[in-house]
Amino acid sequence: MSEDRIKKILNESFFAYFCTTDGQKQPYIAPMFFIFDEESYKLYFVTRPKTRKVENIKSNPFASVTVDLRDPANPRNNEGVMVRGKINFFFPQDRWGGEGEKVKEIHGLYHKKYPTTVLEGIDVIASPEIIIELIPAQIIHWKGSKFTKKEF
Repeated sequence: MSEDRIKKILNESFFAYFCTTDGQKQPYIAPMFFIFDEESYKLYFVTRPKTRKVENIKSNPFASVTVDLRDPANPRNNEGVMVRGKINFFFPQDRWGGEGEKVKEIHGLYHKKYPTTVLEGIDVIASPEIIIELIPAQIIHWKGSKFTKKEF
């Protein structure tokens, strides 16, 4: 597995498919914008607190994310990364306390990657958005039918 290739896919892709399970272990998948931390391999997502994925995470704090590149002319060239791991939440400081600086940092990275499409007009501290942090336990990379795994 090429760690450089994994980092390239996660840095350059704009959408991830974020999968959680509810209390009855039924899957729920949502496409989401994300940012990637190359050093820790953590992924970050911004969402509202009253979403189905957040409710699912409260009952099961594990999730899986897939980012893929598709070649419609030759599916053998399809490539992607799946990250499985545990979830943490970060909340704006003046509403929930404690994590305001981390929230500002993540919002800044979002604005850098998505300058006009995500979080536009959102006041970083006063907003109701929360940060979902996915801490990887396992990363699977594939190209065509070849799969490799990295454990943390």
